[in-house]
Amino acid sequence: MNYKLRRTKTVVAIVAICMGCIVVSLNRHHILDLITTEALDGSNDTRPYECSNCFPLDFRLMITPDRLCDGGRVDMLIVILSYVTNRFARDAIRSTWGSLCVSRDSNIRLAFVIGNNQDQEDNALLLKESSEFHDILQADFRDTYNNLTYKTMTGLKWGHERCSNAKYIMKTDDDMFVNTEILPILLKAAPRIHFMGGYCWGRKAPLRQTSSKWYVSVRQYGKPFYPPVCSGTGYMLSSDVVGQIVNVSRNIPFFYLEDVYIAFCVNKVGVSPVSLTGFSYKFVPFVPCVYRNSVITSHHLTPGVLKYFWTKSRTCDLSMLKPEQLFKSRRV
Repeated sequence: MNYKLRRTKTVVAIVAICMGCIVVSLNRHHILDLITTEALDGSNDTRPYECSNCFPLDFRLMITPDRLCDGGRVDMLIVILSYVTNRFARDAIRSTWGSLCVSRDSNIRLAFVIGNNQDQEDNALLLKESSEFHDILQADFRDTYNNLTYKTMTGLKWGHERCSNAKYIMKTDDDMFVNTEILPILLKAAPRIHFMGGYCWGRKAPLRQTSSKWYVSVRQYGKPFYPPVCSGTGYMLSSDVVGQIVNVSRNIPFFYLEDVYIAFCVNKVGVSPVSLTGFSYKFVPFVPCVYRNSVITSHHLTPGVLKYFWTKSRTCDLSMLKPEQLFKSRRV
């Protein structure tokens, strides 16, 4: 990894070049800006595939749900990527599928992982929200799309360290439906170790079209294919794999596509993801009884739509499902 140093009046900005971007870190607050190296005159730097302690993940935690996993058994921690201003989305989850995670007999916990948009009023409102619900994890990096990798890894690291009694961790987003009624049943048939599952696929080539939202240049990633990837819309990890990802990530340079970055880590530790029936990275057309009994994840739901779907699906009876009926997997 290459480094360029430049002095300002009060700080030294360390410009760490990796994955085709530069990360500017000022002091210990880690408010990060991402700039493509294509904008750097005469730069021929490429992102290495491995490095030595180049991904420290030591962001200052601004808000933590410290007692979230205290007491009782925790089968799964769900970390939900959100943005500071997405209060409506968080409240919709809390009043629908998230409501099943706070009942006394639930063995599932959830935490919203959020960055810092540097707006004092927004952050004050988030702190107030945290004092009411105790489910906010906020870290001091810029709350942008390009920093989703930091957001995901922050959630996994916190879960590994502060919710170590969780058997599994699931990562998802705040525009998702997650079926927390049938997930506990599915988990009874899931492997306890060496496990990653969700909507997953095998080797695919990076998108080289500059117009694509997921464009990756050859300098950012030079190989012709990614390793098998699970969609960041919803995947599950056994606790041992979470720990392995956190440990190995220290030596894997930042990459802005968070689900691909996790794939790099999982591939490095030799875990093969499986694709699970019921997980979708797309919007699943709504059929009330299907949503209650077989859909596990569905994407692109607004808060209003999520509430409506949840209410309508309650009109259907919950089927007597067995773990082996729900846990249907295939290698990718």
